[in-house]
Amino acid sequence: MLPMQLLGLDVDPVETVQFSNHTGYPTSRGSVLDGAGFAELINGLDDNGLLDGYSHLLTGYVGSPCLMQEVVKAVGRLREKNPGLVYVCDPVMGDNGKLYVKPEVASMFRDRVVPLATIVTPNQFELEQLTGLEVHSIEDAFRAMDALHALGPRTVIVSSLFLPGKDGAVVIAGSTLDEQEEGGSRQFCIEVPKLDGYYTGTGDLFAALTLAWMHRLPGQTRSAVRSVVSTVQAVIKRTAAATGGAGRMSLEEKSSSACAAMELRLVQSIDDIQEPPAGDLG
Repeated sequence: MLPMQLLGLDVDPVETVQFSNHTGYPTSRGSVLDGAGFAELINGLDDNGLLDGYSHLLTGYVGSPCLMQEVVKAVGRLREKNPGLVYVCDPVMGDNGKLYVKPEVASMFRDRVVPLATIVTPNQFELEQLTGLEVHSIEDAFRAMDALHALGPRTVIVSSLFLPGKDGAVVIAGSTLDEQEEGGSRQFCIEVPKLDGYYTGTGDLFAALTLAWMHRLPGQTRSAVRSVVSTVQAVIKRTAAATGGAGRMSLEEKSSSACAAMELRLVQSIDDIQEPPAGDLG
């Protein structure tokens, strides 16, 4: 929420979980909102005429089919109020070859949610899950993004690709059907150095920044994504530097102390959120 607010958006959060800490830690406690509870919150907003003014909707992790069904209904209700609603869907399903969600949730993302989205921000694993296509090259990625366009989204931004021959690098790829200013390319890729360590929350940050910068720079998708990537890199670097690198953890290490050390330094990165650093993005 903070990155979007810093970039000038008035944000109303609907929390679907209330946890003691994020799930990157060894344990977490709290409660999960079910579909009925989510619907009650949406109904409360509607009772007071508050659904009328929303220009954007951003969704991320959705853990249950019943909640997913209510999200689909909410998109429909918001579009009844504003047919031009921009729906940004971060299809959080998994990473590193593993699903985080039940198979039926992954199927609902593909069959019911992604077709409603204006913009989707999958990682490489999620892109493959949504399209059924394997991605081993940038050409494969563009083919898979074309397959996602065929489902409905106008813009696809793949937040991370790890490709053969690109050791030590992360590739971010984008594809849009929207007209670009001055005839800019509708498909592009940006290459950045891979930073050591495992950081929880970078996907959420990426999706939030994507919404904000796509709103700020209509018709300039590549420029918007460059701003997103520049800020995410800056936040990760600042987080790692805060512990002198000692707090970096791998996927295999999830001790409480390591997780606490690697909490993303968002507040400390306010300047980099508002003014992405100029960097050498390939």
